[in-house]
Amino acid sequence: MSVRRTPWVVLVLFTAGLSGVVRGYPDGSPGNFCNRVPSGHGAAKHRGDNGFAIKVEGQPESYVPGEVYTVLITSTSPVQFRGFMLVSTAQEDETKPLGTFQLVDQEETKMTGGCPTAVTHKRSGLKQRVEFLWVAPSEGSGCVTFRATVVQSRLIWFMDDGALALTLCEENDVAVMPKMAEKKEVANCTACGAGKYRMTFYGLWSQQTHPKDYPKYGTHWSAIIGATHSKDYSIWEYGGYSTEGVKQVAEWGSPTKLEREMKEQGNKIRTVVKTDPQWPAYEPRNIKAPVSSDFGVDSEHHLLSFLTMLGPSPDWNVGLSNFDVCEGDQWLDRTEMDLYPWDAGTDSGITYESANSPTIPREKIRPITSQDPKNPASPWYNTRGKSFQPVARIVLERTGIMDNGCHGKTSKEDEEDIDIFSEEISLSKAEKKERKRNKDRNRGRDKERDRHGHDHDHDGSRKLTKGDLTISMGTMAVNSTAVKIWWAPPSNVHSSILGYLVYYQEGQKLLGPNVLEIPDGETTQIVLGGLEPESPYTIRVVAYTMEQSNIQSEPAMVTTLPDTSIMDVPCLYSPWSEWSDCSVQCGKGARKRNRVLKSLPSPMCTDELEQTEQCMGPRPSCDVEVLETPPEDLTAIPVEGLPAVVQLAWQPPEEAQGTIMDYFVFYIKENSTDWKTVQVPGDQLTLTLTDLVPGRSYYFRVQGRNALGVGPVSDPIIYNPKQAAEQQRKMQSPVWEQDLFGREDNDKQTDMVVVDLNAAYEFEDYEVDEVQPDHKQHENDDKKKAIDCVVSDWSEWALCSRSCGRNGGVQQRNRETKQKAKHGGKSCPPRKETRRCNVGRKCPKHCKLGKWEAWSECTVTCGEGIQMRTRPVFREPKYGGRECSSTLQKRVCLREEC
Repeated sequence: MSVRRTPWVVLVLFTAGLSGVVRGYPDGSPGNFCNRVPSGHGAAKHRGDNGFAIKVEGQPESYVPGEVYTVLITSTSPVQFRGFMLVSTAQEDETKPLGTFQLVDQEETKMTGGCPTAVTHKRSGLKQRVEFLWVAPSEGSGCVTFRATVVQSRLIWFMDDGALALTLCEENDVAVMPKMAEKKEVANCTACGAGKYRMTFYGLWSQQTHPKDYPKYGTHWSAIIGATHSKDYSIWEYGGYSTEGVKQVAEWGSPTKLEREMKEQGNKIRTVVKTDPQWPAYEPRNIKAPVSSDFGVDSEHHLLSFLTMLGPSPDWNVGLSNFDVCEGDQWLDRTEMDLYPWDAGTDSGITYESANSPTIPREKIRPITSQDPKNPASPWYNTRGKSFQPVARIVLERTGIMDNGCHGKTSKEDEEDIDIFSEEISLSKAEKKERKRNKDRNRGRDKERDRHGHDHDHDGSRKLTKGDLTISMGTMAVNSTAVKIWWAPPSNVHSSILGYLVYYQEGQKLLGPNVLEIPDGETTQIVLGGLEPESPYTIRVVAYTMEQSNIQSEPAMVTTLPDTSIMDVPCLYSPWSEWSDCSVQCGKGARKRNRVLKSLPSPMCTDELEQTEQCMGPRPSCDVEVLETPPEDLTAIPVEGLPAVVQLAWQPPEEAQGTIMDYFVFYIKENSTDWKTVQVPGDQLTLTLTDLVPGRSYYFRVQGRNALGVGPVSDPIIYNPKQAAEQQRKMQSPVWEQDLFGREDNDKQTDMVVVDLNAAYEFEDYEVDEVQPDHKQHENDDKKKAIDCVVSDWSEWALCSRSCGRNGGVQQRNRETKQKAKHGGKSCPPRKETRRCNVGRKCPKHCKLGKWEAWSECTVTCGEGIQMRTRPVFREPKYGGRECSSTLQKRVCLREEC
């Protein structure tokens, strides 16, 4: 028996006396090695990968047994490839397949016939990317290596080098999400003085780290909002319930309500921690620096809490709750912490962009893990509980310590920096300038006193002598409920100042019933809160010593600012969405894009949320549609006595979609790569070709064109001029028809192979029987007994190649040769039979929907209402096609309280 390989083009064997059996590989059964070397090219494998690569979507570092992954073969533009074969095998044993492939695009790819564990191309057209689903093997399978052969042209191919081999190992130790710290008793802080810290926030949530359903648009972190506070107050905690302020941060990214809640806690809060929002959620550090915020702590207020919304999301956040920066009698120096998302318990949405679904009643705040919520639609879900990567990281660094008399004198600059952290964010530019002028003026007075010989005691307290008994005082409104008061101690008194009394009264009375005692002679500034908005207050500061209590300032009048709680709301908008599809399928129409207000509604937020512009539909004319079907019934008819001439005939497409302007007839000689094209007027359905070479096979295809462009190309037919003439004389029917359906002349030992020209490059081998001459080879052959050919029963019919269509598809069945004919015995009958199937069955047409329109206005102007949006139906389902999904969505909208 002689075996030869053909160059990837599937040949039709017409040689009389030969019987060919198509096999995929030398050993094609599962578990055996698959030959992936393309044969007949006349060129050795090229080194490297030439920019071709195997990729696994999401770039996982390992695989989880039983999980489904998307595996791709890609090229680097502008390089393209024609053919490929991809296998997944054990890393140490290339003959052992691991995992199974599933086809995504059955028009372009297929399972390899002789090697069931491999996938290959179905069409030989140029391509830059193919993809498959891959089901990971069972537990204990070890490491898997994906190996690929990629064919760029007939003489250039690559295999297994560089990025054409990729190894993934099994995730043996299934990681579990880090458990969130349980609530524990906060110890008293005995650290000396006050600490200065800087918190830096690094967003890590990105397409690369969290690829599942990662939003295409609008990813961001809302403004960080939090505070340093005492242990008898908590902003949020696991197992607790969200306040209204936390809810508004979690769902809308608005910090205004929560900031108001914190400030209402008075002395329980030391510093309000704030940053700007971050759009988009992730940018490399060399492009955009991370956000940061400075804050102060002391032995009473040594806990840090904050949160920021991960957007878009139902109510997902990250943050810290009651983090203690005091370690007994020491201030924490530096720490880094990874942050994972948590659910505020106020919205029941499962995906990033779920419509609003209020949770009533509210649920407890809980961490999000790969098993909670236990819903495959969740972007965090993993069947085996495997952990996902952190979405953010914070770095806390101590930048200074104010000893406050514990270990010596601290500079006035440090003291002022600590005390005004929480207020700095609330001051206008003019107010900040005024505060700086007063601070500089006070520092100037201190320096002037120092030049006149006023000394200091070794413990840092000021030595006072007899002299002027007046206190110099300044005031400034901070916001609608607080004023800033600062003063310079009198320079000449008999003894050290023990403390101060701050008298304040609404109106113009000099001294009123309201008094704030400051039992600390070193304090020279305070923020007085709990006042009424836009109201005048009279303020006076009185110092007391062991000997005197009449050291006081002149009374000063200051008016609090108007209530700007609404105006303070930042107007945060999402990025513009992509433009919607044009409102019409043909002619002129309109398209829209929109964005949403991410902060709470405010009279200040008046920018447009929707834009409209004119557009042209996909079809310029409403009288013409794009061709969706190819010309039909392409036939090759030989001309008697003229073997170099053939007449081609065809029928228009089933759905012509208007006037056919032209047809394009393509033909190519077997084993050639040079297609020829003939253009035919649209009203002509025949073409005569006169340049064929007798004895050579040809492939023909035809394509239509209307006003909107060309449509799909018909399936190829095969034609041999010489054999066609012989068949016409014998059977009065064209040979191409015999070939297509697998019927053969039983007088010849020929297996007809139906060729799909789209799959011109196949990884196929051909086993060819020995040639048995019809005449006697030796005289003693006459004495040998004739042995007839024996074949097996027919196999079952294979699946139909198409499930629907005017011409349907084809299906085959086969039988094996059990005994070859010898010594003039009866030759073998055909071993392959082909027939049409599913002819005339209508193909399903699925529902086609347009893009969602912009959300409607809220149904209420205050409180809780409803918004709606719709999307159009471009095509209703037909012939069992997929039904239309929802065309209406509703969501809850929140307006300011009524």
